[in-house]
Amino acid sequence: MLLDDICGYLAENEYGTEGEDLFKSDLPDTPDGAVAVFEYRGQAPIRTSGGVAAEQPRFQIEVRDSDYEDGRLKIEGIKQLLDGLADQALNDTRYVWIAALDEPFVLRRDEQGRTVFACNFEVLKERTQL
Repeated sequence: MLLDDICGYLAENEYGTEGEDLFKSDLPDTPDGAVAVFEYRGQAPIRTSGGVAAEQPRFQIEVRDSDYEDGRLKIEGIKQLLDGLADQALNDTRYVWIAALDEPFVLRRDEQGRTVFACNFEVLKERTQL
């Protein structure tokens, strides 16, 4: 699954520990410094005469931190890690490429005044058999 693959890759590259400060589809109130990965609507699959050859999902990374500079540096590091990633196997799924759709931006400030940054990504990955 996309979220498992991306979270695992972020953890391998020291952008958090799953369940502690790295989360899938959730950004809990604690800890102050946290990373979350959310799926959202992507493009239609690429089809061939034999069926679906590739999927084109999209996801958003959110980084929250009580220190603006620390959060900004972390989201920029994640963008640099993922943008342009090509021909990479993550959990037995071949990712043809991952591309940032935008530059990191301030998404909001939460109730505790912590800044939440975001960056959106588009993916082209081989279709996995279910």
